[in-house]
Amino acid sequence: MYEAYGEFIVDEFTAKMRSEIESQDFGDLFKVEPSYRTKEPASLVAKALYRAKGYENPYEEINDKVGARFVVLLQTQLEKASALIEDHDILDFEKSRDFKDERHENPLSFEYQSIHYIVRPTEDVKVGNMTIPTNTPCEIQLRTLLQHAYSELTHDTVYKPRLVATPDVQRVVAKSMALIETTGELFSKVEEKLRDMDKQYQHITDQLTQIYDKFSDPEYNKRLNDFLLSEFHPLLEKDNFNMQEVIDFYESSESSYITEYINDKSSDSLIYRQPAILLVAYLVKEYKFEAWRHWPLPQDELAPIYSKFGYSLSSISGKGTY
Repeated sequence: MYEAYGEFIVDEFTAKMRSEIESQDFGDLFKVEPSYRTKEPASLVAKALYRAKGYENPYEEINDKVGARFVVLLQTQLEKASALIEDHDILDFEKSRDFKDERHENPLSFEYQSIHYIVRPTEDVKVGNMTIPTNTPCEIQLRTLLQHAYSELTHDTVYKPRLVATPDVQRVVAKSMALIETTGELFSKVEEKLRDMDKQYQHITDQLTQIYDKFSDPEYNKRLNDFLLSEFHPLLEKDNFNMQEVIDFYESSESSYITEYINDKSSDSLIYRQPAILLVAYLVKEYKFEAWRHWPLPQDELAPIYSKFGYSLSSISGKGTY
């Protein structure tokens, strides 16, 4: 029964988390494949009798006879995973451990960090030919990848044995957790900046798509489109760059020869089917000596745009000046 229960928990939350938690451009949401385990009889005996837990009815009171683990990259993803567990339709939850609460209670301590839930079904759950009875407990552990690495290193070697670890080992372990905590916070800041940039690129892309739709049908490829925008990002940060001026240019008759060329070229070039190519063309017009330096692809793809503005890319790139 516990094997079936563990499989149910992993399948249920793996699907929910993958569908509802953004992983940005960091690949799969889970950095370690979600898994479950059931406690071996010897482990149950050890926990019941040798760890000073004070159980009156050990088998009934031990809540992690089956457990599941989910490992994500970022703290923000961890928080969203927690919300999904707490909002589940047929599983009641009890948060048995939360590292944020432990930090608040012991701000000078740097130890094992994880979020633990005990979940119990509020009704019988049918899994294959097995029935999981109401109120059967399962422990769910949520960790970031950094927290998981720390746990794997220290779980059996430092904290579980009854023998007290040496002060030197404890000190090194505490230092490693302090570093992990700092790194985790920096990862979150990186993710926040990437998310802000993604919002900026999406806003620009939406505006460019509206322009593109007036003369052709773009074939938006987010990875390629964002790649072009990111390469030209330094020009977008210039004080004199104004997106409204890009829009005004394409609303004027002056842009017709550019949009006609892009429309013709789009039939055989995926690059020219990206909304970002409109911005590239405008930047060529405004920053002819700089734009070619930011073009990340073969220059023969860009040269015709220069020629449409009456410039020679080979001549300009040969100058090497701003």
